[in-house]
Amino acid sequence: MIMLDMTRNFDCQQWASRVISLTVSHEMEKLSLLAKAYKIAALIYGTRIFRAFASPANTPINTQGAENEILVSKLIATIQLLASDEMFFKCLIWPTFIAGLECQTENTRESINTLLRGLWEYTSCLNVINASRILQVYWQKQDWSDNSGKAHEEIEVMGQGWLLI
Repeated sequence: MIMLDMTRNFDCQQWASRVISLTVSHEMEKLSLLAKAYKIAALIYGTRIFRAFASPANTPINTQGAENEILVSKLIATIQLLASDEMFFKCLIWPTFIAGLECQTENTRESINTLLRGLWEYTSCLNVINASRILQVYWQKQDWSDNSGKAHEEIEVMGQGWLLI
């Protein structure tokens, strides 16, 4: 939980301002958005890890449901803000994948697929295809699963996700 709290408290704007001089303020804003995307993705990822290893009785309410939906919405919106800038957008395979793991509705899944298609157009990177395939299989299992044995499956899928960075 300490790592999640540290991630929540990370100041993306301050970090970006230290990396880029103030004379390039539009680049600093985009770098701050990039950091924000990774921050949110790290929170989602950390929460998923916590959920997978915590017993239901020990899982705080704020690691489930509504908070994750809000985080996923924020993450998708942040990624979409960077989608028109090739230099920054092509850095977002992993955060896009992590957002995809939390998608519960067809609309959010389609948003992720659209982002992945855009990433493919910019990068022609096989990791984008791999991310898409992993998500398609995961979503299919999630739609047909009775939710038994999910913790093991979640860790396995998240392990594959690290290959996408």
